[in-house]
Amino acid sequence: MQNLVLHWRRSRPDNLATAAQASSSATSSNCGVTVHLPSNLYVSGGPVEGEVELDFAQLRQDNIQDVRVKLRGRAETFVTINTTTTQETISLVRVSVTLWTNGAAYPAPGSNSLRIPFSFQLPTDLPPSLSYVGGGGVVSIRYALTAVAVRPGAFHRNRRVRVPIALVHADPPEYINIRNHLLRVAAASETTLFKTYRTEDNVRKGLWGDYGSVKVQLMIPELPVLPLFVPIPFVIEIKTTSPPLTRAKADALPQGKPVFPAAPEEFSALQFKLRRSLRIRANPYVVNSSSDVAVFTKDPNVLSAVQTERAENGWYPLHSTDEKSTDAPGKWIQHVTFRSSFSLACAHTFEIDNVDSQFQLELTVPVAGVGNNVHIKVPVVLTSGLDAPVELNSLYRSLGSNVLAAGSTTTLLDLPPSYWDADDNGWDDEKD
Repeated sequence: MQNLVLHWRRSRPDNLATAAQASSSATSSNCGVTVHLPSNLYVSGGPVEGEVELDFAQLRQDNIQDVRVKLRGRAETFVTINTTTTQETISLVRVSVTLWTNGAAYPAPGSNSLRIPFSFQLPTDLPPSLSYVGGGGVVSIRYALTAVAVRPGAFHRNRRVRVPIALVHADPPEYINIRNHLLRVAAASETTLFKTYRTEDNVRKGLWGDYGSVKVQLMIPELPVLPLFVPIPFVIEIKTTSPPLTRAKADALPQGKPVFPAAPEEFSALQFKLRRSLRIRANPYVVNSSSDVAVFTKDPNVLSAVQTERAENGWYPLHSTDEKSTDAPGKWIQHVTFRSSFSLACAHTFEIDNVDSQFQLELTVPVAGVGNNVHIKVPVVLTSGLDAPVELNSLYRSLGSNVLAAGSTTTLLDLPPSYWDADDNGWDDEKD
């Protein structure tokens, strides 16, 4: 990891006043220290700026000698093999700066508080925040800013005010251009080229009999990466062809019982999802684990409205001379197309020493019968789509879908409430 560059200033910058108004804050009632930090999604290589507010009446009462600000980030992994669990921790960010010492600065006359700004510049190669448990492995990649009020004496515990922050890797200009392109596509001011992934399987109802076929095509933008927080358009085309049968037999089927193999009536009948594969190391063990990140056909909040286009079902004779015969053999063809877009808010693709995170889109088209389902798997690379910190409310408002909306199963970077628990004892190994 690259060295962290940090600065601290005694004068309040003009651009921080606006940020502080829309900031989150954390305070400790027994030490007179409050941390004001914008409610941002931060990016590697970018700034983390805020203010520490000191209540001097409380500082004197608690005999505080100095106040420091720390930025910590770590990637912690656990791997369990049988009954043995190993643990590995990699430090990602570890820096401290003293903002105030007793006697160095005092509030203005008539006031009992003083605000001191701080600014950290993050390393450029940080992985995204991530919390994962599954398949014998645990991954915890988290970041927090902590103000420490130092009390003298071996039996006096320092006071701490901790603010967890979420972080993603900053994208290079070419990836930001991809994000902007997809936003224009979503606004219908630009079109995009699609790459098509296709498969065709022969299927039959039972162990014997003639085969029909199911042809499936998944089309996604022909782009090297897919950014978070923007609509990603896709098209799914399904074409089914029946085993040989006469027009009379096809017409005799009861209403509501389509010819085998049937094309899906609704998009919700499919299984279309994003799946994460993790390689987790905790020396000396390594485990591979995978899980669903988003199931688009079950969580409509991550989708725009689905457009369904259904071609008229048609019977085609095996021989052109039999076109008008109801007893001649032929094939029944069904064709349906689904169009929509999805938005993602998960931790993106990354690789560090003890964690490797990769993704693939998986599409399953259900077909009646044993072993007849048709599958397509497409590896994809996810990126943040960001090159600077973004205020969270602004990020939510800018989304072109309902991702992160109330009732959605999707959360920011898949982070559970425990990630934001400032009292988590996992940070208390820092003694300074």
